[in-house]
Order: sequence, then C-alpha cells, then structure tokens
Amino acid sequence: MPHSTDRLTMLLSTDWFTPYWSTAGITVEPATRARLQQDCRTIVREFIGSAPTYWLTSFAADRIDESNRHFIAALQRQNLDHATMGRITDIVIWLSSEDPENRSVSLLADLTRQLIAHKAENPTGLSAITETVLGDAWETCEPKVPEIEGVCLRSATEWDRYILSLTPDLPTMLADYATSILRRNQLLCYWRIVEKTLLAAERSGLIGWYSAGAAALTG
Repeated sequence: MPHSTDRLTMLLSTDWFTPYWSTAGITVEPATRARLQQDCRTIVREFIGSAPTYWLTSFAADRIDESNRHFIAALQRQNLDHATMGRITDIVIWLSSEDPENRSVSLLADLTRQLIAHKAENPTGLSAITETVLGDAWETCEPKVPEIEGVCLRSATEWDRYILSLTPDLPTMLADYATSILRRNQLLCYWRIVEKTLLAAERSGLIGWYSAGAAALTG
C-alpha cells in the first residue's frame, strides 16, 4: 500500500492544530495556511464521502493514490518552498503507521527521556559533562506547546467535532499523530546539537548506551 496522506490531511484540516503548524516544521504565511486548511477539508470530505466513520472509507490503493494526488496538488497550488514541501513529504513517509522508523523514533525518545531523568541509583556510565549537554539539548529542543491530547479533545468548533466523530473508538488518533511529529522533530534537533557539541568518544559512549537500553527494552 502506498504511503497515505490521510492522517496529515485530516490533521491540517483541524482548527485545534492550526497554531502548531510551525512547530511541526510547516512554516507558511497565515493566508496560505488558511487556504491549505480549506483544501484539506475538501479532500477529507472527498475520501470520507457518506461513510459514518473513517474506518468505513475505502482503503484501496487507487483511492489512496487519488487522495495523495489531491493533497500534493493542494500543496503545489500554494507554491510552497522546497524545504516546506520536503518537510511535509518527510512527515508522510517516516511517520506512516507501517514504517518501522516510527517505532524506532518512539523508542529513542523514550530512552532519551529516561536518560535525562535518570536517578542516582541508575547511573548511565556517561560523564557528568555529557549528561549536562544532553539535558540542555533535550530541553532546548522540547516543543513549547500545551498538552496536545487535551487541546484536541477540548476543541469545540464544528469541524473539529466532526473530525473527532470519524474515529469514535480512537478519539486521540490525530493528537497521537501530532505528538509523533513533534517527538521526531525534537529528537532530530537534539541529535544535531549532540553531534556539534560532543566529542567523537563521547558520542560513541552515548550510542553504546542507547544500544544497551534498546536491547534491554526490546530483547
């Protein structure tokens, strides 16, 4: 099955996520954002059709291809710059539900949080300087946004309530997806700082710690 743009189209159509586009790496002018949001709503209406929920829409490859084409056409109409187009493509590909990197990002983010918040009785084996650098980098890269799940569930606009009704058994689907986007952004930002700041030997030790931690969690 081709990578689907459904979830990103649904997310960008919402009102509640509008203030966080730039945090997700999608930086556009307000007027452009408003036009693209409306285009996304049109696409959502097209692939939902008369289905009462998202799960009852067609997931056939031809339908997904058609929705993908409409989404790309909507982006192209706004003349988005190369970097923004690349970022959107990156979100669709790397955070698709079937992509193994999505699981890896989640694992690495969890390990990093454990590393930053480690207790004295659970030493990392890394130097104090390294641990300080890592803590500062993680804090610097942390998205400055409120708790996404609550923002999603509390939104009372007509469109947002409609979108929420499409996944009644999974009301936080789009909030979870948005969290994955922000988590991956934070991890990429964090590692860029680590690469610039730590010496090769320190980075090697950190990679060893991640390897051991991942093995312990996943077997």
